[in-house]
Amino acid sequence: MKNLCIICGILFFSASVVLVSGLFEYSISQDNVAPGVAEVDPGAAEVDLGPAEIDLSKIFEIPKPTQKSVIFPHAFHQQNMEEDCEICHMTAEGGEALKDQRTGKLLTPGKLVGVGHAVHQKFCWVCHRKMKVPKGTTCTTCHK
Repeated sequence: MKNLCIICGILFFSASVVLVSGLFEYSISQDNVAPGVAEVDPGAAEVDLGPAEIDLSKIFEIPKPTQKSVIFPHAFHQQNMEEDCEICHMTAEGGEALKDQRTGKLLTPGKLVGVGHAVHQKFCWVCHRKMKVPKGTTCTTCHK
């Protein structure tokens, strides 16, 4: 099975993954690059995929959450989304700008109070329903 690095565009068969200070670092060696592909630049293969986990109460600046804070398993979601950052983010580079899963436009979270707020309705739950996540809209699935 061939893979395409979304950062450098190199076709490869496999990559080794190492967790370094909470960030994933991918390395590709010449021996697992698809035939006919130019030499691998070892520096170009290192990719910053962001933190493995993200405390969403800090990202959305919730000073006193009424539920347990969601510790978002970023690395788990990246693996299941085949590292296509643009599924959730506005750009291929990822970052803080999240995509409204209903419209594809920038998610504007607004005030996060109760279960009907924008992050649940326009981001998390849309995908959880689409992916048929067991109990994907149940509070304790994410608020642990």
